[in-house]
Amino acid sequence: MESKWDSFVSHLITTYKLQKCLPGKFCSELDLINRLSAQSKLCESLRFWLLALPDVRPEGEQKSNQYRERGNEIFKSKQNLHLAFEVYSKAIFEAPAGTEALALAHANRAVLLIRFGRYREAFHDCQLALASGYPEQNRGKVLLRQAECAQYLRDVLRIQQTVAGFVALSSARPLSRLEQEKLQLLQMMLEKHNDDASYDDNATSAEDDALRPRLKEIIGAKVGRYMITEDDIQEDGLITREKAVSFVPVYGVQHRTTIPSFDCQQCARVNVIPFPCSTCGRACYCSPICREKHEPVHRYECFGYRKHLWYFIGIAHLGIRSFLDGTVRIACAINGKAKDAASLFQELLDGTQNEDNRFCEYGRVFRLVTNFDRMEPDDLLQYALTGLMLAIYLETCTDFLTTSALNSILPKEQIFLLTGALIIRHIGQLICNGHAISELQATLPSVTSCLEEDGFRLKPGLLHRYYSSERVFTAIFPRISMFNHSCDPNIRNCFEGSTLTVYATRPIRAGREIFNCYGPNYRLMPASERAMCLLRQYCFDCSCDRCAVGNDTPSAECYLVRCPASSCTVHFSMEMDAKRCTD
Repeated sequence: MESKWDSFVSHLITTYKLQKCLPGKFCSELDLINRLSAQSKLCESLRFWLLALPDVRPEGEQKSNQYRERGNEIFKSKQNLHLAFEVYSKAIFEAPAGTEALALAHANRAVLLIRFGRYREAFHDCQLALASGYPEQNRGKVLLRQAECAQYLRDVLRIQQTVAGFVALSSARPLSRLEQEKLQLLQMMLEKHNDDASYDDNATSAEDDALRPRLKEIIGAKVGRYMITEDDIQEDGLITREKAVSFVPVYGVQHRTTIPSFDCQQCARVNVIPFPCSTCGRACYCSPICREKHEPVHRYECFGYRKHLWYFIGIAHLGIRSFLDGTVRIACAINGKAKDAASLFQELLDGTQNEDNRFCEYGRVFRLVTNFDRMEPDDLLQYALTGLMLAIYLETCTDFLTTSALNSILPKEQIFLLTGALIIRHIGQLICNGHAISELQATLPSVTSCLEEDGFRLKPGLLHRYYSSERVFTAIFPRISMFNHSCDPNIRNCFEGSTLTVYATRPIRAGREIFNCYGPNYRLMPASERAMCLLRQYCFDCSCDRCAVGNDTPSAECYLVRCPASSCTVHFSMEMDAKRCTD
């Protein structure tokens, strides 16, 4: 279904006759942004469209309070504690930053999380409730909950924060006996605590990658760059592992007017206890720690979340995210001679010829192909207009041009041109290099009740109702993106958070190419459909072994159904009349 942005782009192309702006032959992304940004009426239309987008979240505390009161009713009636948790979470999403509604929602959810045994998240809720202006007369109640969490977690920092809270409270009024006892207990724990026992939010189990094969990039006359292995790889052997340089959430139809799925935009954990940005109420994180780490990028996306802009533009969101993630690296790695957008863009082109370059991860993204020179004019215009609109967004709706790392290098008008050119480039790269990260997405309690009442354990026999495989993120893995397509790939992908691990599906000899599958697989689609899909999205004609043979038997067999009669061995397709079976 066409989005609001797609419809507006079609209108712009027709109204301003933009196909006349395109050169006879694609030159560069910078040339495109120069041509389009020179049209003042076009830029003004884009600016007006952006500013006219309505806010997703209503102003004021009313909606948040309604959710919280509904949660209180469910909690008191003991109907479904997980439903109460969902409703309290919605109250947090809808509460404006720094309001009493936000503080109350966090405090109420903390009670449930303690009951569920989720002490770390409950501690964060208590801390945020106190920081958001929880009513003075009841702050002791929240501190006692926080003390219970700190006592269980036995973490030095959390104990210190809770002790500081009690000390601050004692300066406002005398502590109750229970508050004094908790304070003394925590102070004793601090004295005896061993620093080695502190909790590490970022602890991971590292797998030994010493046996990872050596991969080499080759440049071919017909297929361009591709990857081979320099070592023999056994079936199911590890080929490579790569962390996404950038990733963004996938927004389904169900997220058009409701809160997003509970997945962290910093670490890519899914099905988390959500801690959203309190300004936009749409960017989701697994903890205040991840939220703070993501702030340098999110500060420029926050306004777009409030307007639901990222939902409208789809994968182009990853285009602007890739640019924002790379601005610091660009500023640090340039040689200082660039005085305008053209010279800096050229320096990027020259400096990223090799896979290992001074621009590091961003440089590996920058050197990926775009296929702009092979695209239909309307497709190219759509991506170019999206890049221009996002440059105008950063100029008009944020302070990016005056606060980004590029501000000390180029004047504002040149930053604008460079920004538009790089976003256009990234959008084109992601159309043919982006990866969809699929995970098991949990169903909300309001949809189905599958969890035990005292925690997050599944009720027996309900696994199939609780989880469904969904695309949760779109990401860019520049090194793995160098693997060429085959309709019969020799690898399989395994996602864990934002990390992609690649294994061999069959033995691969040293010197042979590593092949990925871009979607069309010989087991699922006939050759004609595969060719059409690959040409439409990736702009090439597939010449893999399966397409060269042209045998569609495997894909035809994939959709055969066996006759249900126990004595019959006949298989027939869904289009065939089952009555033709002789049994």
